[in-house]
Amino acid sequence: MNKGKEVDIVSGTKAFAIEIADREDESKTTAVIYSAIPRGLAVVDHHTFKGKKIVATKAFKEGEELYVGHAALVDLSAANNAYTLRLYSENCDITNDNSIGVSSQKYVLVDEFQNSTVHSVLETGDVTKRQVRKKFQVYGFDGYMNHSCDANTIHPLICRTHDEISYKAIALRDIEVGEEITCDYALFDWACDGHEIELCLCGSKNCRGRMFGFESLGLKEKIELLPFVEDEIKEKFISGANFTVVTSSLPNGIDIQKIKNGNFSEHHLVATKKYEVGEVVFSNQAVILPRDDDTTFVLNVDEKYFLLNRDHFIHREHYMEMVGFDSFMDHSCDPNCKMTYTQRDIYEMSATKTISAGEKITCNYMQMECLGMRTAGIESFECSCGEPNCVGIIIC
Repeated sequence: MNKGKEVDIVSGTKAFAIEIADREDESKTTAVIYSAIPRGLAVVDHHTFKGKKIVATKAFKEGEELYVGHAALVDLSAANNAYTLRLYSENCDITNDNSIGVSSQKYVLVDEFQNSTVHSVLETGDVTKRQVRKKFQVYGFDGYMNHSCDANTIHPLICRTHDEISYKAIALRDIEVGEEITCDYALFDWACDGHEIELCLCGSKNCRGRMFGFESLGLKEKIELLPFVEDEIKEKFISGANFTVVTSSLPNGIDIQKIKNGNFSEHHLVATKKYEVGEVVFSNQAVILPRDDDTTFVLNVDEKYFLLNRDHFIHREHYMEMVGFDSFMDHSCDPNCKMTYTQRDIYEMSATKTISAGEKITCNYMQMECLGMRTAGIESFECSCGEPNCVGIIIC
C-alpha cells in the first residue's frame, strides 16, 4: 500500500478502499478502511450482547446474491494492529464534504469506529504459496457480521490477489426484512487466533456451543462443510487428513438431495428427469476393496463431500465394493430399478417401472448379485419401505 495516499484496492470503485499513512505530528502510522454498506443491509446495535450486527432491510430469496464483498490482505503491525473503519451508505444525488464519489454515485459517511484485528482473520492462504506471515484479512462493513452455527449466508470466493480477496454473499435460505445476516466463522477461519468464541450465543438448534475455527470441528462436520470453506482451508485439511478422497461424478438425470424425514435429514439418490421402463438410469464402476480394509473414505461428488462408512459398501464373500455417488440409493422391496453387472466391477441400473422427476431411485439390496455372486449377508436392518410386499428384515 502507498503510504500517505488513499489506495483503491478494488478496480473501478471506492466502495472498499484502504489508506495507510504516517502521522508526523504523532510519530505513528494509522490505517483507515473505507467501506460502503450495500443497499438492502444495515449495521445496527446488537441487543443480545454489546456490539453490532448486520440486518436485512429488504427480503432476499434463497440463492440470491446479497452483495459482492472485499477484504484487504494487509500487514497492520506498523499501525499496532488497529485501524479506523469508516462506513458509508450508498446514496445517489447526495454530495457533501463527508462523501466519496464513485462516478455519478456518492457514498455518504454514516459512522466511524476504532477497530482492531479482532474484526479480521489471520491470512493463511497466499497466491505465491509462500509461508507468509503477518497479514490479516481485513473486512469492511461485514466485519460486523456475527457467527451462527446455522448461518443464512455463504461467501464463495470470486478472486484473490496479493492484496485483496473478493467474494459473493449468497443467501442459503429465504431472509426476511429485519432478520440478522450471519455466517459460519468456521468456513474461513482455521484456528480463530485471538478471537475464539468460548460460549456461542447463536441460539440455533445445531449450535456447537463454541467456535474455535474449522480446525476444532469433528471429522463429520468438517466433511459436510467442505463445499463452503475457503480453498486454502480445504487444501490444508485434505493434505493433512488421515483419509482417502474418492472422486465421483453424477450422470445427467440424477442428483443427491438431502430430504427431511421427521427430525432428521438424510441424503437420497433422486431422479431429475423421467425414466421409462427398461431405460438405463445410470452405469457405474465400483472400487474393489479387501474385506479387512479399514481406510476412512471421503466421497467427493462434484465438489460435495460425504464421509462414507461400511454401511455404504456392498459386501461380498471375499471383498467389498465401494460404489460412489449411488451409495445413497435407497432400498425398496418393490424397487423402481434393477442392478445388472456386466463385469466384476461394472454395473448398470435400469428402470423396472416409470420413474418421475423428483422420485427417489431405489433397488432391492437383497438382489444385488454380481455375475452369480450374492452379497455376503453380514449387514441387516429393519426395512421401512412401506411397500405391500415388504419382507421386514433386510439381510445383505
